[in-house]
Amino acid sequence: MKKLVSLLLVLAMALSLCSFAAAENTLPELNTTDEITISFLTWDDFELTQALADKFHELHPNITVEIIQTTTADCTATLTNLAADNNLPDVFFWLDLDPLMANPMCLNIAPYLEADEEAQTKLYPSLRRVGYVDGRRSYFMPGEFLPAVIYLDKAVFDKLNKELPAQDWTW
Repeated sequence: MKKLVSLLLVLAMALSLCSFAAAENTLPELNTTDEITISFLTWDDFELTQALADKFHELHPNITVEIIQTTTADCTATLTNLAADNNLPDVFFWLDLDPLMANPMCLNIAPYLEADEEAQTKLYPSLRRVGYVDGRRSYFMPGEFLPAVIYLDKAVFDKLNKELPAQDWTW
């Protein structure tokens, strides 16, 4: 799980370095020699996030990741205020997606996802598609993948003389 979160964080950080060349619908060349600072807002595990940012910096010494900490309770207000001030962080976690979809505050990352070999080969297709709005534009990627699993004790069902749920059961 940590590897997947690390991959998503690194991908998100790498994607934030790019500017979208909408007119030509082509990807710009990435400059990997200039000193770059990426701002990253999160409410998640700050110690782990900083460790991942430090590791990213080791791999890319010219890129510094500045961690901005917030809480889940304050995240929407914080981002809304930063957007109003035209000062959004480059990368951020956000729970409330409605304002993002109603206002063009984010970059369409679909061209980057589609051109990224790792995103195409190492991420589940269903995870890659989560952020797509109309099948063409994607404004976000899931930050975590937490599959839900339910285990049933067949002996309990047998003892209570109850049938097990069908294979297509949903909860």
